[in-house]
Amino acid sequence: MDHKPTGRVTDNEIKYCRQDVRASTNLLNAMRTEFDQHPFDLSPDRSYSPASIAKAYLGAMEIALPKAKFNVPDRELGIAMQTYYGGRAECRIRKTPVPVVLTDFTSQYPTVNALFGNRDVLTAESASFEDCTDDEVREMLAQVELEDTFPPEFWKRLSFFALVLLKRYRLVLRSGRQNTIHSRGIPRRGS
Repeated sequence: MDHKPTGRVTDNEIKYCRQDVRASTNLLNAMRTEFDQHPFDLSPDRSYSPASIAKAYLGAMEIALPKAKFNVPDRELGIAMQTYYGGRAECRIRKTPVPVVLTDFTSQYPTVNALFGNRDVLTAESASFEDCTDDEVREMLAQVELEDTFPPEFWKRLSFFALVLLKRYRLVLRSGRQNTIHSRGIPRRGS
């Protein structure tokens, strides 16, 4: 329906409003029908993010969450928590044409989890944290080239935690400025 709002209560405005409500209701019902095809009992109003749906799928597959079945020492949990870096996007320049680079990170978390083979961790009966030597990791990282990272089997070699001590290079970190939302920042010095 071609419509330009007038800001007045008229027959055409009411007709448009009713059509808008009808279209929104049809969309909601179609989305609910699609949602109800999932094999778990999760109310849509409790589905806060894709993580909610992922946890419900784990429950439907009777896969216990790692924290429920593994006794992981606090030290290792802390190390693992420090490695998490959730990406975020923001727009600081609006309504101004600027050059851009299209970067497609669609389904990044599921992809990385699949490449790391994290399903093996989720379905494992036990977990352990083995020390690897600095030389093992350094040797592998010293030899790796960009092209080496494209085959999926390479990623399973990266299933380790490493303490990074920077001397010359800088890493992008989250930073807060003047009570604003945390965003990316580059520290002036290495750690």
